[in-house]
Amino acid sequence: MTKLFKSCGVLAALIILTACQTNNVNFSSAKDKSNFGNLTGILAKPAGKGPFPAVVLLHTCGGIKPHISTDWPNYLTSLGYVVLAIDTMGIRGYSICSEMGGGTVGAVMQAQDAYGGIDYLASLPYVDGDRVAVMGFSMGAMAINNYMVEAASTSNRRHEFKAAIAAYGNCNNIAYATKGAIGIPLMELIAELDDHHAPSCIEAGKNKLAEVHVFKGVYHAYDQDHRGGNYDPGGSFMKYSASAHAKSEELTKIFLAKHLGK
Repeated sequence: MTKLFKSCGVLAALIILTACQTNNVNFSSAKDKSNFGNLTGILAKPAGKGPFPAVVLLHTCGGIKPHISTDWPNYLTSLGYVVLAIDTMGIRGYSICSEMGGGTVGAVMQAQDAYGGIDYLASLPYVDGDRVAVMGFSMGAMAINNYMVEAASTSNRRHEFKAAIAAYGNCNNIAYATKGAIGIPLMELIAELDDHHAPSCIEAGKNKLAEVHVFKGVYHAYDQDHRGGNYDPGGSFMKYSASAHAKSEELTKIFLAKHLGK
């Protein structure tokens, strides 16, 4: 396991983070202890000794991008959370999810990796392993919606996520599920004009299976300020929205404080 803390704003393996302390870490995927399951992540820590609550971040089909490596870690550490952004694809030699067989395959891997992430966080003396949430974006949101929230209802794991936030991913597996299938509090952050993902999540909201927020007039990847109007590999139109980004931050702050007891 590598633990090389760096001070604020220092370059960490080609990625600049401005959280108080950041480092690159290695750990194992929960269900795969082979070399293929050895993971890398970017760990951001607030100032102080803790123990702090924590958030695991799961990236999109495009892998680690600035909103995962910098923007959300900076924001969440400013609120007092330790943040672990997991790189599911890079360590396995992929740059985009189509290289690994598509977003569904990637989401399955991310679910496994997320549990490896919470186990790793719980091993750190400054993290409260009983107060950890998971937040996923697009493919990462699909990992949460399709493979994690239902499993949490029957989990016997020592450490389980206490809350989940899914941003612009589909909700196909939970839209028509029974409420008992949702094992942890779940919030969906949805872009109204994201035709590939929004409808199933809106349906899940009607059935009271999740706390669903729909950002009007907004497209996929609204929190990625490098998106100027292009398409992702699945055909979703991506465009940044400063107002939706700010609103998603505020909703995340409220949701995490409610469910992690902060």
